[in-house]
Amino acid sequence: MARQVRPWLAKPAPDEAPRVRVGDRGVNQQIPSGTAAHRAASKSGCVNPKDDNFLAVTNDGRRAALDVRLVDASLPFDPNGKLACAARNIFRIWEEGASKRVAQLVFSDLGTPGGKGFSVYGEIKRLLVEMGIPSDQIEFVQDHDSDAAKAKVFKKVRDGVVRVLLGSTQKMGTGTNVQTRLKAIHQIDAPWVPSAVEQRDGRADRQGNECESIELWRYVTEGSFDAYSWQLLDVKARFINQVMTADQGMRSVEDISMAALTYAEIKAIASGNPLVMEKAKVDLAVQKFGRSYDQWEEDRWRMGRRRADIKKRLTWIDDNMTSIEAVAAQSDLVTQSTPFDPLSRAADDAVMPGMATVQSIGSAVRAVARQGVGLVGEVGGFRIDVDRFAGTVEVLVTTPDGRETATCERPALQDTDGLGRAVLETIASFKRKPAQLREEYGRKCEELAGIEQMLNESFPHQEELDAALQRQREIEAELDLDKADLSAQTMDAEAD
Repeated sequence: MARQVRPWLAKPAPDEAPRVRVGDRGVNQQIPSGTAAHRAASKSGCVNPKDDNFLAVTNDGRRAALDVRLVDASLPFDPNGKLACAARNIFRIWEEGASKRVAQLVFSDLGTPGGKGFSVYGEIKRLLVEMGIPSDQIEFVQDHDSDAAKAKVFKKVRDGVVRVLLGSTQKMGTGTNVQTRLKAIHQIDAPWVPSAVEQRDGRADRQGNECESIELWRYVTEGSFDAYSWQLLDVKARFINQVMTADQGMRSVEDISMAALTYAEIKAIASGNPLVMEKAKVDLAVQKFGRSYDQWEEDRWRMGRRRADIKKRLTWIDDNMTSIEAVAAQSDLVTQSTPFDPLSRAADDAVMPGMATVQSIGSAVRAVARQGVGLVGEVGGFRIDVDRFAGTVEVLVTTPDGRETATCERPALQDTDGLGRAVLETIASFKRKPAQLREEYGRKCEELAGIEQMLNESFPHQEELDAALQRQREIEAELDLDKADLSAQTMDAEAD
């Protein structure tokens, strides 16, 4: 099933949203009285919270972005507003899908029927009926309160009898199975959480839908509170995604409180200031390059640790190569003709001192293992011991200088010859050690050179990050967004 997510930009009427002039020194303070920008500019303490408060500004901003008549029902209908645009779009899809009787869902959590004042649902239905859609093909889910009533109207949608169903996220979200003929989802307003956006779209984007493709529409009003609402949804979605996916390189996540409304941000949104859109792009660039910088820094930290480990290993090889070469020369002299001294009492009982044959060594190891643990004997200066770890018998060979101990890959204890061969093969392995260390030394020197080169390189996107940060500071200064930071710094200084 193909998904087409499309935004629809509604433009407010010229006299509907007074603009605020942007001058060389930022936003002109001569803001029209009564606008959201003017109300947001009122500092705390200047207005009685009972008369007006920040939550009221926020709610009125969301309503005005949907339709200004939700704030003042006496205002005129806007033919270019969000509801008019949505109605025209809904009618087009209704008309194009007449032969298949496709259905559409329209979501709005504001202006629901049954409330006081202007009804968004009633206005959309009025517009659709005027365009030619029969009123009996349009339903409000709020008119069907009981589960039985909802089941009936949902069946009508699946059968193509009801072709336009309007509802809120709560009433028409999870559990609404009407996908059979769904062609389009229209989100008239912005919900509060990202999951609500997915729930809305998910009514159509699911198995059982007979439509080969679906249209997912979001409607936003230019220069309105919609800008902040969708920005907040984006911040929340990115925060949730970072926590849930635990992306490599992400050592911290954004604090949602950083997206809290400020007076200057609302002023800029209400004024339609183009710097707000540029700020969104610049913030995205800062986040992108900042994340890359964090990953680069973490890589440098890991490489720094790796460099220290390599240097430590190279130093060890340099300090011990002479003794390792001496042990290798000594192990090269060990053969089955080399004298074997069974130093354990148990081994003494099993075999007499003699040549280091596989039979003699194996018998001595087996005898000690039966007794428990302890010293078996020596072959050419190499000590043989039996020990137990987690209930498993292990045969150990220690070099003459006592610096290194190797574990034999032994067969079953009943295999006497196999035990002897395992001991002699372990002793023989020491003569290969110098060549192995030289090869390791060369590899680690090459790796160290690569790490040193990487640590000497600068961040590849430093110029882009600096430019984005600089522009971000400039925009924040023009929008007065830096005043909050300055106030916080001043408070911190006073506290100290």
